[in-house]
Formats: sequence, structure tokens, C-alpha cells
Amino acid sequence: MKRQLVLLTAVWAFMTGALCVRALEPLKPPQVWANYNPDKGDIKEEIVKEETKDGVYYRESYISAYVLGEDVRVYCLYKVKAGAKKAPGLLNVHGWMGAASIDNDYVTDGWAVMSYDYCGTNGSRVHYTKYPEKLAHGNMCGGKVTCSSFPGPGGKSITDPKQTSDYLWYAIESRVLSYLEQQKEVDKTRLGAKGYSYGGTLMWFLGMDPRIKAIVAYFGIGWTEYYRNRSVMMYNIPYIEPEKTPGEKIYLAGIAPESHVPYIKAATLFLNGSNDHHGCGERGLESFKLFKPGVPWAFALQARGHHNADKINQDCKMWLEKYVLGKDIFWPSHPKSEIKLDADGVPELVVFPASPGKVKKVEICYALKNPVWLSRAWRDTESVREGGTWVSKLPVLNVDDYVFAYANVIYDTTVVLSTDFNAAIPSKLGNAKATDKTSDWEKAGSISFKPKTGSDITKILFAQFKWVVQKDK
Repeated sequence: MKRQLVLLTAVWAFMTGALCVRALEPLKPPQVWANYNPDKGDIKEEIVKEETKDGVYYRESYISAYVLGEDVRVYCLYKVKAGAKKAPGLLNVHGWMGAASIDNDYVTDGWAVMSYDYCGTNGSRVHYTKYPEKLAHGNMCGGKVTCSSFPGPGGKSITDPKQTSDYLWYAIESRVLSYLEQQKEVDKTRLGAKGYSYGGTLMWFLGMDPRIKAIVAYFGIGWTEYYRNRSVMMYNIPYIEPEKTPGEKIYLAGIAPESHVPYIKAATLFLNGSNDHHGCGERGLESFKLFKPGVPWAFALQARGHHNADKINQDCKMWLEKYVLGKDIFWPSHPKSEIKLDADGVPELVVFPASPGKVKKVEICYALKNPVWLSRAWRDTESVREGGTWVSKLPVLNVDDYVFAYANVIYDTTVVLSTDFNAAIPSKLGNAKATDKTSDWEKAGSISFKPKTGSDITKILFAQFKWVVQKDK
């Protein structure tokens, strides 16, 4: 009897212990949003401006979004051709401290376009989204924004993903999508969205929504919290991952953009600059390893791009037309590439694009040593076609340092696709040879700044910040 009692006690301890461990696991996105219904509650629409001009209907309005028991008054813009029927709907989402805006090119092409503000009070704006006092951390200005790096209630680390500002912004985005699909001109079976900068960050949550056919994220892809902010770079030598704080674990599991990727249903396009502060360089591309099989995705990286994507922007409309409108638009498979050594031991990038007969040009860029994408100096290098592949030499200074490379494949339809990011230490590939020479510019130290701490990263971010905010507006 005593033996049975001991055994039962052990089993009970194991079971309760397992339950406790499970209870302590951070929530994942499906659990975070299990009880949120974006259609719940009256819209309470208040129109502040409405006009029809030159055959186009335009409206500014406020609607109610119910988040955590509070009524957020969301400021929205809407524009569509007057009298349109069954128009595809497009949600256009602004960037950090930006403002709602309509992309008129899409209106001209027959889309019903809606935008909204999630920034909140900012300067002397007359109209903006109004957060109640309990949700004041939704306002981007004022220093109350909450994530794992910025304390939650009472100045302490977050203990619940719903304490973050991102949770509010995600919830509002979903509510505005409900508002868009209710418009009389809109075909609710054809909805898409695109977001710029932090609006791109918000796209990854929206991609889980079964109502959305396709999303386009400019720059924002996640991997900023912990990874960027604590300078956990993929190619640091030595590579070290410091212990995550409880708040970081909560944020990364259920709120960070990359946490949503395994649950995305929408066709997803990512457009980024190779040196952009918010696209997280090669770390950001890790997201594409997390997609479920069968979900379409693609990405393009503008070489030396910071917060600009003008040379790859044409991808956006073609992607939305293909996956929202159902147009028969040629879109090749993801191109492959690898770094190898040639017969003389010189590193080279070999590119294997899909549909090589339709390739117009292959642009190859490479960089040396620097593990921090923000300050990485990219070089252009000529590619040579060899049958269905393109090859380019990658001369290095030191065979024991990293060489990085990727290619942009440009098709005759103007579609641009990037290969995966490639990284290799030549000496580990075989009998490598260093054939490059240091330029006078490099000797002078112009590209020698290689930030290794979060503080160093912050210096670079602040250097870009003023221009970025202005561009987002």
C-alpha cells in the first residue's frame, strides 16, 4: 500500500509539474487572438468629410474598435471610383509616426482603398485615432509605447502579450479590415493589404487573417526585438545569444512579426533594402523558412537600400494583381544560389534562376567580413551566363573572414526576385585564395565601423531616423 501511495504521489507530482511548465510557456499567436472578434460591436461610424469629385468617391470617418474592453475611435480614409461594384479592396498601412494616406494609383486601377491612423495624437493633427486613457500606450508620441524592451504597467516588464502596443495596433488593423469589407463597393472575396515600414511590420499579423488573399510588407519583417536591439547578429564571431528576459520571451513567442509566420495564409511578398534599419538584413530572411508548405511567398532586396525600394517597387502591384485579382501574371519560382570556389580557389557566387529563358539580367552583390547589415558595404560584381546559370567572382582580402553575397534576378516582365542570402568563410570551402586588394578608401577607415553592441546599433538608427520619419509621412 505504501509503495502504491509513493507511486501515485510521484505520478501526481510529474503531472502537476508538467502542467505548470505548460502554463508557463509563452502564448503563441493563435492563443493570443483566440477570443478577439474584429466584427464584434457596432461600428459607430462618424463621417467628418465626404465628397464625390471627378468620378471618385472620398470619405473620412471615425469608427469604433473594441480592444480589451475599451472603445478606440479609429480615424479612416476611403476612396473608390463612384458607382463601383465588386471592386477589390486594398488596405494601405502607414509607417512609424506616419499618417493615413490613399494610394491613388490603385484607385485609378479600380481598387477600393482604405487607410487608417494607428499613430494616435501627433503634433497639430486635427484628425487621428483616439485611444482611451487606459490604452494610452497606443499613442506613438509621448514615450508610453510598450513592448518587451519598454516596460509595461507600473514600469515592470510585460507579463502578458496584450500589454504591448503592438497588440492594440494589430487589433485595430483587423477591425479596419472588417470596415473595408463592409463597404458597398467592395468584393469581400478579393481583399489585399500593403504596409510601409512599421506598417510592413503589421502585415505579418494580418497575413494570418483568412479574409486576406495577399499582403506586401515593405521593410518591416520583425527580428528587431532582442535580435537587432541586443545586437545578436547571425555572423558575429563568436556568435553568442544572451539569455532572453521574461518580457522578450513573451514578445517573441506571440507578438513579434516573425511569430505569426507559421500561421500565415495569405500570399506574402517582402520588399526590403539590404541595409535598411528595420528589415533586419539576413536575419529577416529567416522568416521564409517558417512558412507552411503551399503558401506563396517571395522577396526582393534593393542593394544598398536603406528605407527605399524604388528599383523593386513594381513587384508590389503585380503580386497583388496575381493573388487578389487572380490575373494570369508570370511569377517565377524562388531563385537559388551558392558560394563555391573556382578552379583557382577564388570564391564565386553561382545563381540558378527559375525560367532562365525569361531572365533579362542578373545583378550580383557581395560584401566582406562585417556581420552588421546596417553598415555593410556592398560591391557590384559582373555576372557571366553559363547556360542556365550565372556566375560572378567574389575576390576576398582574407580567406578566413566571411564573404556575403546574393543576387537579384530581373525578368523580362520587370519582376525582380532575390536569391537567399549566402555567407561562407572561403578557407572552409577548400584551398581558397585571397586575390583582392584594399582600396585607399578602405585604408582610410571609411567603412571600418562595425557596431558590436546595442548602443552602436542605436547610433546608426538615430542617424537614419529623421529621414525615415519624414519619408513615412
